[in-house]
Amino acid sequence: DAATDVEDLTDLGLPPTAPFGATVWPNEAVRAPDGVFPFEAVVIPQGFHPALFPGRLTAVDVATGQEYLIDQSTQGPAGPTFPLDPANSPRFYHRALFHDMNGDGLDDIVTVRSGFRVGPYVYPPFSELVTFLNPGDALAPGDEWPEVVLWGGPAAGFLGPDIHLAMYDFEGDGVPEIVATHFFTGAAQAPGGPPPSNGKIALYGAPV
Repeated sequence: DAATDVEDLTDLGLPPTAPFGATVWPNEAVRAPDGVFPFEAVVIPQGFHPALFPGRLTAVDVATGQEYLIDQSTQGPAGPTFPLDPANSPRFYHRALFHDMNGDGLDDIVTVRSGFRVGPYVYPPFSELVTFLNPGDALAPGDEWPEVVLWGGPAAGFLGPDIHLAMYDFEGDGVPEIVATHFFTGAAQAPGGPPPSNGKIALYGAPV
């Protein structure tokens, strides 16, 4: 039956290493557009807040299975810390888009990330809209890509978008805007903010 004749061609999660494989809670894997990498690649956003290991963003060469690191978040080996250690913040990624963000002719990766600060009490989530700049000829499997936080960080109280994003040129000026969702970082989580809500949808664009 052609409708059900499907086979598992390959495992892009990489051969497991003791005691676990490299992949951590894979989310929306997507084939990278031609030209982003010098080979056919799948980009894999990974992680979620209850996962045993911190999230990561990687690409895999479809032909060889070689993994290329884009970002690896960190989590302290001792678990919860007090007082709060801001570096002990595992992150997770759900979706990746591709656009030349710095005008060098190479498509970069645009994504959102979220995480929950590790500690003995309930700490608010933090989230950011971020781009990872394509290293071009300097691409190497173990080297993280340079990152630029577009929205989030201390100036926004770390309450940036967190789960989903899309890009579209709403203004028709050749520069796309970004539509992104605040799932964890809506009004309900903003200290001193408005009454609890179901989150929000935000539009981000280049300043005029």
